[in-house]
Amino acid sequence: MGGSEALYVALYGKAPIDNQNQTFRNLVNRGSLKAEFLALCVDKLDWHDVTLGELFALSKEDKGNGE
Repeated sequence: MGGSEALYVALYGKAPIDNQNQTFRNLVNRGSLKAEFLALCVDKLDWHDVTLGELFALSKEDKGNGE
């Protein structure tokens, strides 16, 4: 098991049923991520020391500080 199904199990503690895996995959692929989803990832995937910049692969040039 890998990919979206493994991530689903890691986050929700159970295997997806029916079309839950496809729905989950669509939400992730489309970037339809809410703060609640990020909080769930922090909790279940031990992202406590990961910054948003690291999560979204932002470089210092991407910060848009006008410099």
